[in-house]
Amino acid sequence: MSSYRTGESWRTDCTSRSRKPKLVQGLTTTGRLCATLVMLLLSASRSAQTAQTPEVSLEQAMDVLRGGEIARAIELFEELAQQPQPPLPALGILGGLYVERGDGELAMPLLQRVIEADAANPAVLFNAGRAALLTGDPRAGARYLEQAAAMAPGSPAARALGLLRGQQGLPEEAYVLLRPWVRDNPDDHEARLAAALGAVELRRVPEAEELLAGLSQQDPGVQLLWGRLLLLKGEPWGAIGFLRPLVDSPPETVARDSRRLLADAFLTVGDSAEAIAVLEAGHLQGPRSFLLLSQAYYRNGNPEQAVATLQELADAALPRESEMADEVRAKLLLTHGLHLIGVSKHAQALLYLERAVALDPTNKVGWQNLGQALSAGGRRDEAKLAAERFHEIADAEQEPSINQAQRDLEDPTGRELREAMQMLYAGDAEGAQARLLREVKLAPGDPRPLLYLSRVYLLDGRASEALEAADSALAAAPENPDALYSVATAQMGLGQIAAAEAGLASLLAKTPDYTPAMNDLAVLLIQSGRGNEARPLLERVLQIRPEDPLAARNLELLAGDH
Repeated sequence: MSSYRTGESWRTDCTSRSRKPKLVQGLTTTGRLCATLVMLLLSASRSAQTAQTPEVSLEQAMDVLRGGEIARAIELFEELAQQPQPPLPALGILGGLYVERGDGELAMPLLQRVIEADAANPAVLFNAGRAALLTGDPRAGARYLEQAAAMAPGSPAARALGLLRGQQGLPEEAYVLLRPWVRDNPDDHEARLAAALGAVELRRVPEAEELLAGLSQQDPGVQLLWGRLLLLKGEPWGAIGFLRPLVDSPPETVARDSRRLLADAFLTVGDSAEAIAVLEAGHLQGPRSFLLLSQAYYRNGNPEQAVATLQELADAALPRESEMADEVRAKLLLTHGLHLIGVSKHAQALLYLERAVALDPTNKVGWQNLGQALSAGGRRDEAKLAAERFHEIADAEQEPSINQAQRDLEDPTGRELREAMQMLYAGDAEGAQARLLREVKLAPGDPRPLLYLSRVYLLDGRASEALEAADSALAAAPENPDALYSVATAQMGLGQIAAAEAGLASLLAKTPDYTPAMNDLAVLLIQSGRGNEARPLLERVLQIRPEDPLAARNLELLAGDH
């Protein structure tokens, strides 16, 4: 668990006005944030005094706290807490002071009493979350921090929860919480670095570059992330430039990751011998490092050594109860199976390849090599089925061009929208919606995810939700013609015909050549018996798009009515 400040350092940070607040580690806040939370507590205490406690006693304790005499303030609040009916604000403040002192065991019972009395404000919940983390209960810590962040979005609780989610290996949740925090607190180095890590994990290159550019470029963690980002962008030589110094004089905090990433960069440029040298010079830890070493041996012409390197880990990855992540297991088992085929041990490879495709049934390379191993073992019918599965996946995949891959890196939102639509067209409407909802969180200022979500909802017969998403997109981009159109089409789905007609007419007044709006408005006019008004619209559509089937069909219907 990350370190916390002592009571004395808390006092210094919260009372000094002559210097900038000092950055702290882990889930604590800067001095500025600390002062903000204390004032929240003090404000709450002034409005929640009880008749059983003389006002001067509570005020006396708060005056001492305001004066920066932390030890004396704790003594006074402890006296208040021991009264038969202690004022709840005093318990909340004392709990917060205990947390700042690093004593979660003392803080937790006090804060829980306030919470159970339904008197908790965001600051109390924030401190309860921190206290739970101090006592080794991350689940309770996350629960309290979530409640505090929900009550006060953009507060230090959101920051603390974001850092916790990052530590728990949940980059998406961490990024969603930390990105807005960093916009408002650009000098918060720790939160900015964690947000940058989330952006890299999510392949959001522009955001990662922006976040990293605002950090000290001498920080080893920043240099490591630049190396990862450049590898992601397909610039391995640039990555080597960042990572080589970290490996030559490795700070302990980044030693393992920098060595692994440097080896990956050397493999990418085709220098397997250097990759082997980098990995063997350090203490190998984790399956990813052994996986890289095995691949380096194989590419360097030593397949037997490649097999031996992964054998123990591959065997550990076989059982269903393995503690490894499924993604890592699948890649490790597939690689080991490929290497076994490379040394003509097809029968042994079968076991690993079968488990690999069970873990990742969409991996075409796994099916292709499983088919080879089955065929070598004389199991031709099964080999044929594996080959068919390989061709199904290969035919369904659309390999992005080099230009498309570059655009995907430059516009991660566009990439996510395209992949969501591919899921929709494949019949996975629920998966498409989930992906779009995720992108709404990750790119809150971009109207495109909301527009796509509105379209998917409308196709799913959820017109009310479609209108809500379209309205949100319009609020983000009031002059966007696609947003205006989405609102109108959702209104049509809800039967709000007059509003839809007015919206389409307004859109065409601003964007005269918007053919989808012309088609839809023409349909509404036809349905209301105003075919003469619809005909010019349909003719205009065919002038712009001569092959438009909808406009041509509706013109035919109009002609048939006369």
